[in-house]
Amino acid sequence: MCGMDFEGVDENIHAIKENYMQKEHVNVAFATNNLEQVDTKFEAAGQLAIYEVSHDSSRLIKAVQFGDSGDVDEQLTARCNALQGCAVLFVYGTPLGAVAAFHMVNNKVFAIKLQTIEPIPGVIGGLQELINNSPPLWLSKALKAGSESKNIYAEAA
Repeated sequence: MCGMDFEGVDENIHAIKENYMQKEHVNVAFATNNLEQVDTKFEAAGQLAIYEVSHDSSRLIKAVQFGDSGDVDEQLTARCNALQGCAVLFVYGTPLGAVAAFHMVNNKVFAIKLQTIEPIPGVIGGLQELINNSPPLWLSKALKAGSESKNIYAEAA
């Protein structure tokens, strides 16, 4: 009618959306003692498993181990510093202590407390489901920030 060719427009829009979604990712930390499950609170975590998560993929980019030596404040500082570049933290059990919660708020880390011990791949799957099906505002912001910032863990891959 107007002389414009709209053939293939749907495919192009889908390709643009797919390309955009592939660039969006979020770095997520999991409080763990075995690198397989979210099974501990943040302050007692023997390790933090840090993953890069996108709408359809995930990869472990860093595993940080913590010893029991040193004073409690030093241990907490080490755990908080390990969250650099992360937007989400999953923990099990009790809520964060006041100092850890303060750090999360100041560094825009969204902490999520799980009610049961969960395997990390299952938690990632749930997060990807949120990403793909209308993510909440905090997750949308984290995805955008993750795609705009330089990946500080790129050398760890």
